[in-house]
Amino acid sequence: SADKVETEAHTNRPLKKGSATNTSPDATTIELTKDDSFTSQKDNEDLERAIELSMNESFLTTNHVDEDEDEDEELQRALKLSLQQCSTEPPQSAKVPSSEEEDEDLKLAIELSLETKNPSGIANFLGRSVFLNKISELDPPQHIDFTDLVDKKNLQSAIIMGVTDPAELQNIFKKDTRILIITNDSAPQVWSKNWSVWKTSSLVHAKMMLLSFPKFLRVIISSSNISLLEWTQVRQVTWYQDFSLGDTQASQTKSKNSSELLEDMVDFFERLSVPSEKYQHIFRYDFSKCLVKLVFSVPQIEQKKEKPNSKEDTKNGFNRLKSLISRYFPNGPPSEDLIYQANTISASNAKWMEDFRKSLTSTKSKTFNLVYPTEKDYSKFLTQGTALAFVRTREAFPLDSLYRCIDCSGKDILLHSKCLFPRSKKWLYIGSHNLTRKAWGNISKNSDPQNIEIGVFFPPDVLQDFREPFTTPLQKYAASDQPANQLFIN
Repeated sequence: SADKVETEAHTNRPLKKGSATNTSPDATTIELTKDDSFTSQKDNEDLERAIELSMNESFLTTNHVDEDEDEDEELQRALKLSLQQCSTEPPQSAKVPSSEEEDEDLKLAIELSLETKNPSGIANFLGRSVFLNKISELDPPQHIDFTDLVDKKNLQSAIIMGVTDPAELQNIFKKDTRILIITNDSAPQVWSKNWSVWKTSSLVHAKMMLLSFPKFLRVIISSSNISLLEWTQVRQVTWYQDFSLGDTQASQTKSKNSSELLEDMVDFFERLSVPSEKYQHIFRYDFSKCLVKLVFSVPQIEQKKEKPNSKEDTKNGFNRLKSLISRYFPNGPPSEDLIYQANTISASNAKWMEDFRKSLTSTKSKTFNLVYPTEKDYSKFLTQGTALAFVRTREAFPLDSLYRCIDCSGKDILLHSKCLFPRSKKWLYIGSHNLTRKAWGNISKNSDPQNIEIGVFFPPDVLQDFREPFTTPLQKYAASDQPANQLFIN
């Protein structure tokens, strides 16, 4: 086939921990002070209490090595070493998103932070930001800690995708928490009677968590697998939003709390043939304020209901992304260069990449601005016990379009993020999709991707805060630079 091999980077030793030198906020959340969104004395007292509660609670983070699933039989699974490392990290100060028109959501966020004593107070009912994960103590305070997002003490149930080592789940979730794991056939057993597995025949490359708490549902879509190592030592991008309980009768009618996100989430589960009783509880929540759009890929082999050949499946794979561009830019997509940062690039088929690009921009430039690692940059991670795998190609990479992939902190931190956007950021995609035909499918009426993927699309005027995970301005490859395009095992 045209795509010989497609895998992501695999790490099997602790990576060198970086520290951000640029402490300017990426504005992913708003850290509240007495001058931000609080005007009355009572509000100030509530905020002080929230901060006091957050500062009185510390936690242990245990790092374990993650093993990404191999995306082609031609590559062996990445080597795996156990990492036994515990570190005590202070909690972040309490912070919640705020806006004048969202007073009720702000009050609910404060209330939930006070009730749950969440160390980071990260209730987020707006969902208009992209977050980077916290790796170093010198990272900006807006970077998130995944252990805070999961908040296992208060978590009641979860639906999760992106499990590469179920053994790690014992360190991330409590055994009495009800968990549904959606994964592929190679998944081993689970260790709790409250945990169940829904298996697929295709590779589950999607990274998603639906976390149910007493008063809200947290939807998390990320580039990160569910792994303590990936959460704490590898750069990731994440979107999440909290949805409060809606009309209690809507769980029966599926209408009053409905939104495009909810409908697409149900469509996604149905294509994977997940029994409806496994996700019926999500209809209890009010999704009406969600502004982002779901973008997923599901192989035809997973879908029990055949899609008619006479009609384009505009909800799946690349066709979904193309249909969203057409919806929000009816006169044609912006005439701008596109920036795509990913771990794997399907450079073996130049026509596929050109068709992909031309469907998303009207610019006359020949290709993307591809943010992708050089062999020299990634050689820093090639220590004993570490395996990095990238696409093998029959054709050369488009070297004139490649830019170095350096972490936004400027430190030696491996990027596992995936994002696509025009330079103006009039729209943005983040999620699990690499720039490959396996992830997006063919550029045709029925794309039929080969992987199960998921991400979110930010329409125009929705995105409020996004800091690129890589260094800007972009640095072009030098004449001597070569892309990391082979399997490295040392």
